[in-house]
Amino acid sequence: SSTLRRIFALGVNFATEKGTKDPDVEELLRDGRLGKITDAEAEVDDFEDAIKTAELIHGEIYKEFAFIHIADNQSDAGNSTEALNTLIVALKYVGAFKSEGKITSLLRIGKVQIKAGDVTGARQSMMNALKVAATLRIMQGFEAGVESWNEDTYKK
Repeated sequence: SSTLRRIFALGVNFATEKGTKDPDVEELLRDGRLGKITDAEAEVDDFEDAIKTAELIHGEIYKEFAFIHIADNQSDAGNSTEALNTLIVALKYVGAFKSEGKITSLLRIGKVQIKAGDVTGARQSMMNALKVAATLRIMQGFEAGVESWNEDTYKK
């Protein structure tokens, strides 16, 4: 409705106002506020405005979360094609995460892909999550081995 759109527009204006002197803190606050507005817009099926708001987010992690949430709501509303297109945008930002975050993001994307009827895409997302998990496990083992080697080597 037009009232909701006006409320959301006021929220976007508020979210982008500067309130601190620290630019890093300001950006985190701004992105967090915009993410919440995006969530609210998506939950009332205002997908066009939700996407516009999500595009205002600077931080890739917040942006990725916002686009997955929009896609999830699009899928719930029966807009499978739109949901899958929105997930394509979300996938662009998955690389911003460290390994553990990538796993979670890929699993969330896979869940929405299943809901939207893209079983092949969901399988690929799940396989990518497993690859990241395996890489993380190998790296943890490697780091533990290096640490052990260093301790043994320098004790002598």
